[in-house]
Amino acid sequence: METSNFKKLTVWQKANDLALALYETSKNFQKKDSHLATSLIDCGVTMASKVALAGELWSMELKIGHLEKANETAFTAISLLNLAERLEIINEETLTTLENQLVEISHAIFSWIKNCCKKLNEGQPTEQNNNLDT
Repeated sequence: METSNFKKLTVWQKANDLALALYETSKNFQKKDSHLATSLIDCGVTMASKVALAGELWSMELKIGHLEKANETAFTAISLLNLAERLEIINEETLTTLENQLVEISHAIFSWIKNCCKKLNEGQPTEQNNNLDT
């Protein structure tokens, strides 16, 4: 079976690693904070899966939509992490580490969106760029 193209994308690899880090972080949450933990895990999985799908799509419009959803989810995760830190569920160091990773991924996604918009506006063919290593 051939490996999917999205697995070659650095942005997907980082998003996938971050999903694992969010899962590991949420293991330390108390039972009373299970909804917050579940929401955080969902953000990580959703972000990685939206990036993966965008990496496989040919349609620039659909690709942009999934990337925008991935970026939105990154900011939801940042908000949840800040809430967890304010509630003293995670420490400031954990917050900073995960938030920096999310911002880095968000910047990569935003660059990819800009590249897709440029191609779309220039009327270029909507062929998939398998070498995009955003």
